[in-house]
Amino acid sequence: MTSSSRGTIPAVIRGGHCQGPNSAKLRPRHGITPLHKMQAAALGGLLALIVSMPAQALTCMQYIEGRCVSYRSDVPDRPSPGGGARSTASYGAIAYDRGSHAWGVSHNWGNRARAELEAMKKCGEHGKDCEVMVWFDRKCGAVTSGNGGTAFWGLGNNEGQARAEATKKCEDGGGSTCVMQAYQCSH
Repeated sequence: MTSSSRGTIPAVIRGGHCQGPNSAKLRPRHGITPLHKMQAAALGGLLALIVSMPAQALTCMQYIEGRCVSYRSDVPDRPSPGGGARSTASYGAIAYDRGSHAWGVSHNWGNRARAELEAMKKCGEHGKDCEVMVWFDRKCGAVTSGNGGTAFWGLGNNEGQARAEATKKCEDGGGSTCVMQAYQCSH
């Protein structure tokens, strides 16, 4: 039964169809129109694009007065489409400002120049005297700071090796308070 402003109008449902005085409004549509097909294809394409996008996480590396001023990007390696050889986009860089301790990292770029440019852009968001400290191709890099505005870099096949080399250079250079500023891999 349905109700209207004129009172109650009986309606009978038979075989999936509503029969009654206003049944034309209540009948379900049958068939898929070309518009429905286009909408479904567009939605499917959008979902496929979203699923294929890599997740990106940022880890705060340094807080000053309760505010994060330095981040590290944690993006997993992506296999190439079809599971074949990895992409040639494998350059990364770390830029650092010795005065403000601002830094910027980049990874998975097609050439050294672009990797350095992206690292400088990110560093420049928080520092004014940024310089590229290290670049790498299918490796990991790290930057530590020592006493009096000194900075040291390291390279390695993994994050641990790069961090250890940068720390050792800092300690060998007389740094008594070596601080890891940034590290990044690009494989």
